[in-house]
Amino acid sequence: FGVRLPAVLASALGLATLCTYLYRRFSLSIACCTAALIMAVPMWREQTSLARGYGLSFGAAALLVVGLLRLFDERNEPSNRTITFIFAGVFVGSLAHFFCVFFVIGALVVVGWSRELTASIRLAISWWIALALLVPAISFAVGAPAIAIQMGTVSTPGIHALAERFLEEFTFRERGPLGIVLAVSSLALVVAAIAMLPARARRPVIVVLVFMFAGPMLANPVYLYPRFFVHALPVVAPCIAWLMCVRIGRGKLLPTVAAVGVLVAIWGSTGWTAWPYVDLRSAA
Repeated sequence: FGVRLPAVLASALGLATLCTYLYRRFSLSIACCTAALIMAVPMWREQTSLARGYGLSFGAAALLVVGLLRLFDERNEPSNRTITFIFAGVFVGSLAHFFCVFFVIGALVVVGWSRELTASIRLAISWWIALALLVPAISFAVGAPAIAIQMGTVSTPGIHALAERFLEEFTFRERGPLGIVLAVSSLALVVAAIAMLPARARRPVIVVLVFMFAGPMLANPVYLYPRFFVHALPVVAPCIAWLMCVRIGRGKLLPTVAAVGVLVAIWGSTGWTAWPYVDLRSAA
């Protein structure tokens, strides 16, 4: 319980925090549809069943995303809650998984280069992010020698192995025509959601995603699996919510909800069937 329960609670808290923001920013129907899509993704179901640090990564990323969204909503008068969300997301995420650091770097670049925030606000938020990274940085420095030794003794996965792992994730662990349909539908949804964003919102999302995925790839780690990027879900979720908001605003509420229902039904019926199961008995 001491090892697994915090991960379960963190992922649940992260999803609740993200959907609460979407409810207040958009509507209850959009928040519920977004939550349903997240929970239907195999990556989410895998982290809930494993109940490891990936749950902490997801929860921390949700806090950081909500904090950044609130920051740009409040502009030059950020509340204490907004700063707390950003600080907690950076601190917990960086301790939970090393890959979250690249997400934090991307967020730092977005804040530092934003024209919508004054110089004093950019400096203050950057200082809070740097302060939140202090303890994780010490932890990384202490563990760096052991990591270097390990990376020198274990061979890195080849490009073909990595391609197979990510292809399996995109096809929802299904083979044949169904896997192709699942991969195309999920990728089309994400691309359409990002493309539908206003230009000023699209650029920060792309910057964060580039840092999030390019950083670990360039680091060439020994271990690399798609579940290491579970913290990307909270970044994509508001984009999908905005897409639904645009369609609903055009008078297409029922078709939008129906489309989400079909996707959830198809995604949820795939090979990974560990929907509600969480094993808290051991850390193995």
